[in-house]
Amino acid sequence: MNATLLFSQELSTKYGKITTDELKMTSCSLDSTANAVVIYKKGKTQYEYKDGFRIKHEIETKIKILTHEGTSYANVIIPYYNESSVNGMKENVSQIEGYAFNLENGKIVKTKLEKDFITKERINDKYMQVKFSIPNVKAGTVIEYKYEYLSDFYHLLEDWEMQQDIPVLYGEYDLSIPNYYRFNMSTWGVHKIDYTTSSKTMHAEVKSGHLGTVSNSVRVPVTNYVFTAKELPPLKDESYLWCADDYRTKVNFELLGIQFPGSEFKPFTNTWEDVDNTL
Repeated sequence: MNATLLFSQELSTKYGKITTDELKMTSCSLDSTANAVVIYKKGKTQYEYKDGFRIKHEIETKIKILTHEGTSYANVIIPYYNESSVNGMKENVSQIEGYAFNLENGKIVKTKLEKDFITKERINDKYMQVKFSIPNVKAGTVIEYKYEYLSDFYHLLEDWEMQQDIPVLYGEYDLSIPNYYRFNMSTWGVHKIDYTTSSKTMHAEVKSGHLGTVSNSVRVPVTNYVFTAKELPPLKDESYLWCADDYRTKVNFELLGIQFPGSEFKPFTNTWEDVDNTL
């Protein structure tokens, strides 16, 4: 979907395409008090094979800043797991790109996020975080940014949250899973999430022979899921809500087990006996 008509305005869900209606937007009918609104957020997750499976996530976001208070959404923090030990499983954030768009004298002015505004810092021996601030942001600005991160945690898929603390006009999550991995998927929240499924294949280069000197290309069957949601009102922390995240519209994933060709199914979910032993 390249462009859509929401609230009688032309809004684009294509990265790099900014419309005049987006820049002229002054409020959102989903929440008249909103300081900002997510025009779209997209995620794409797929498995790669390099001496074993790993996951690549690609994230794109476009946000309209409505008030001065909303400029805080141009300050982005991305935590990720990066154990300080050499051989530990890791995640890594890269390919960060961002822009601010302003309407000045009837013309669209584009400001790029420079590398000087991107920093990485270690939080503790297990976690790091990437921080960046998109420049030239004020009330009226449209910002967009994207990044990718690689994860060695092939067995973990984080919840994909469609709903946020500001309105979301369009959310999309494109997920491809090798059929060796069996996940239980469920949707949460009161708002509708649509999805489609299709079958695909991916290629994996598998090393064999003495010291892994021979490469064999293997076709791996994959199931592709595309989840979408539209016009989601904000979900804010309120005094009467015990935990707002429990009510957030999202897609949840739990690995049931793994079964590679020629091997038995290996379950990952806990039985009640496992839970009892843990307690």
